Amino acid sequence: MDAAVPSATRIETSGNWSGAYITANEDRHFLQVWGSWKVPASLQLPPPLLQGPAGVPYICSNWIGLDGQRLYLDSSLPQVGTASTLLADGTTTAQAWTQWWARGDATTAPVPLGLAVNPGDDVLGVLTVQDPQTVIVVMVNLSGPLPVGIAVQGTSPNVTLPDGTNVTPDISGATAEWVLERPRVVGQTIAANFPDYGESGFELCIAAEGEPVDIFSLFGALTRVLRGERLIRMFDRLLNPERTQFISIPKKLDDTTIELRYGSF
Repeated sequence: MDAAVPSATRIETSGNWSGAYITANEDRHFLQVWGSWKVPASLQLPPPLLQGPAGVPYICSNWIGLDGQRLYLDSSLPQVGTASTLLADGTTTAQAWTQWWARGDATTAPVPLGLAVNPGDDVLGVLTVQDPQTVIVVMVNLSGPLPVGIAVQGTSPNVTLPDGTNVTPDISGATAEWVLERPRVVGQTIAANFPDYGESGFELCIAAEGEPVDIFSLFGALTRVLRGERLIRMFDRLLNPERTQFISIPKKLDDTTIELRYGSF
């Protein structure tokens, strides 16, 4: 995962993230984040100049999460989301997953959540802090005759620092995110090719902040929405001539809704 590059405005850029995030108020921490989205239904190949190496899958992921923005020790990132993959025959598949990413740890790959999702399904995700090293992850598939959901517990990974020290990061609750990502290929260090996903987005973009970092703080928590948010545009690097091209652009529609569109062509 690459951190977003900050700027003097509320617009930031990233090589693999697009979407929005908010920052917790001083002396408070995010304890819970909500979001709903439609799983991208029909991925397409991007324009020829933006097509990647042969043999590398085209994947995009929608997720919600906490932290992971900056270069500090506890900059880990518990997440829950869906991954959409463009197959060689032109069809799209989808999978629900959860992950607790940690900076410097290459072993924290996404784990299948065990909830069936299909392209075009509407899903709801909720991530709740239980204590500084534990989260409760919930996802509900809202499509079909009746909603179907799953809840699992996630724990902070053990990370080996460059000096050989082993640490287990705490949740800082500094930021809450709603992101469409160009993920890395599982088991490899390379990024997946990024498909033309058309339109996507997040609704019910709500977070709760409180003090201290545990589930009981939710009783006195403050509700936060997309006010003072940062929007992240994703770019790709092109050659001949060397240049950058924005490939995923977010737009805030209201205080709880972000729209995402592929490309800025």
